Amino acid sequence: MKSAYLMALLLAILITSCAETENPFVPEEPKPENPVQIVDEPDPVDFQVTETKEPYFTIADKGFEALLIVLNIDTDNQINGKVSQADVLNVKDLRHNLNGSPNLKAEFIKQKYGAMPTIKDFDDIRHFKNLQNLGVHGGKTIDLSLNANLEKIEWTGGLGFETLNLTNLDKLKIVQCYAPMMPHASGDPGEVQLKNNTSLEVFEYYGHANSIDLSQAPNLKILIFNSWSYQDSVVNLLNTTHLDKVHIGITNRKGVKVLVSPQTMEKIKTNPSNFHIPETAIWTVRG
Repeated sequence: MKSAYLMALLLAILITSCAETENPFVPEEPKPENPVQIVDEPDPVDFQVTETKEPYFTIADKGFEALLIVLNIDTDNQINGKVSQADVLNVKDLRHNLNGSPNLKAEFIKQKYGAMPTIKDFDDIRHFKNLQNLGVHGGKTIDLSLNANLEKIEWTGGLGFETLNLTNLDKLKIVQCYAPMMPHASGDPGEVQLKNNTSLEVFEYYGHANSIDLSQAPNLKILIFNSWSYQDSVVNLLNTTHLDKVHIGITNRKGVKVLVSPQTMEKIKTNPSNFHIPETAIWTVRG
């Protein structure tokens, strides 16, 4: 009996000893009252600056030159009022799209020159002789009449403009403007200037325009025109005999006549859902 008691006591001591060995007591280390956070400082943004290749065009607008650098068009990576002609004449597509933020080159230009990549003065756009597609915003008085190879213009958001000169662009096929026009100093709205646009097929416009003349756009197929300050008494579509869709929204003007050819009037009767004008306007057939 005594022997059994001793065996049980030894077994209990052995179990207790093993338990203490498996779970030893480890005191917690005191936590610092103010933990120090280490923040890595970003490296300064830098790009290699080179000499401008000759011959070159002069660029007056620093914001425009900054944009050309950010878009990898101006390859010297410096704002010096010069852009190599080879850089400019190779451009067929120009879009004011920085593809996300932040943009490292934009940061570089801002740090080094204090310039933001945006177009304020469109005078220098004339150098882009081979430009086919233009997608930007901003500017006030824009003359694109010397960009003879333009095929598509897309103007979205940003600031409006006073005038947009598209005369003699006989390769232009698509115009899409979604920015309201800024009024002139006199208070009158601006205008879109069209002439000899024989290849124009799509014209979409939302904004201010006191008049529109599409009489020299004979191949126009789609017209979406919304103006909040239309002043003319007519919308002349007599020579646009290929129209498939028309949506005109005009305010601040009553009794506007939309002049159409007999061929277009037949299309209106056949498919009226594709042809819309406000109640204050009337279809007028001539020819």
